[in-house]
Amino acid sequence: MFESYNKKQNFHMKSFALAAIFGAANALLASELDYINYIAKFNKHHTDIDTFNFRHENFVAMDKFIKEHNAGNHTYSVGHNQFSDWS
Repeated sequence: MFESYNKKQNFHMKSFALAAIFGAANALLASELDYINYIAKFNKHHTDIDTFNFRHENFVAMDKFIKEHNAGNHTYSVGHNQFSDWS
């Protein structure tokens, strides 16, 4: 009886861990997709992966600021422009 219960519990824990890992990977891919759409919209070009990663981090920080600001009670909203990936 306990063996069956332990197997079920172990299965559920593994399923939860897999879902958590997939969710984290999916979130990362979503921010990268948002950044790639931004690059296309503003016709930007990167020469190497280091530049892409640096600019992506800047974009993510700006995106966070924009979402937090726009969630507040302000009389104006902010959004992305061609400088959103600059530091």
